[in-house]
Amino acid sequence: MKSDITDGLGVPDATMMAALAVVWFLLYVCMRSGLRGQGKVSYFTAIVPYIILIIMLVKGLTLEGSWNGIKFFFTPDFKRLQDMEVWYAAITQSFYSLTIGFGCLGTYAKYNNFRHPTSRDALIISFADCFTSILAGTVIFAVLGHLAHQQGRPDEIGNIVGDGGMGFVFMVYPEVLASFPVSNLFSILFFLMLVTLGFGSGIGLLCTITTTVYEAFPGVKNHHPVKYLGNCQEI
Repeated sequence: MKSDITDGLGVPDATMMAALAVVWFLLYVCMRSGLRGQGKVSYFTAIVPYIILIIMLVKGLTLEGSWNGIKFFFTPDFKRLQDMEVWYAAITQSFYSLTIGFGCLGTYAKYNNFRHPTSRDALIISFADCFTSILAGTVIFAVLGHLAHQQGRPDEIGNIVGDGGMGFVFMVYPEVLASFPVSNLFSILFFLMLVTLGFGSGIGLLCTITTTVYEAFPGVKNHHPVKYLGNCQEI
């Protein structure tokens, strides 16, 4: 992988290309039967992450030092509310987790009846999203509290967190999961959760695109498998 692209992107990585092809093929398999098939897959991708999170939360609470991490997570720092970066991060998380800008929720809402209580669904989804973020944060900080305890720094959880970032979960969790009893099982569960979340997001995003295509070109037969495969290839 090149760090400098001033002279071009270079040759694609064969391993990454193969993994990308497998992912898009699996998305095609999940979506080829149309909205009804997507609904069945969504039950799996929506429920499994909660089961895995709860399992990891129960296990995390039994670790030494985990309650220090949870205390750090739920103890408010009201001075930070004056920092606009905090509000910017909160808004970014809300828009990202709800995919407000891409239109997934609006796409799924169009399949409801005209008089369906959409405002009620919007509140349910918003509260569920907030609950999920709190649940995931509790799991993460329980593990961070254990990690700080292992390093002999139970009062320096904030220093361990640092700036966080998108790659934070991949740096902290593998190290801690390796110390779990039956570590292979917990590692498989954790990355299975990430995979199911990724597939859930991918199906929603792809459904938005295909629905837009079908609405713009009514002559195209809805949910035709070949059309789904074409969309996957183009994306």
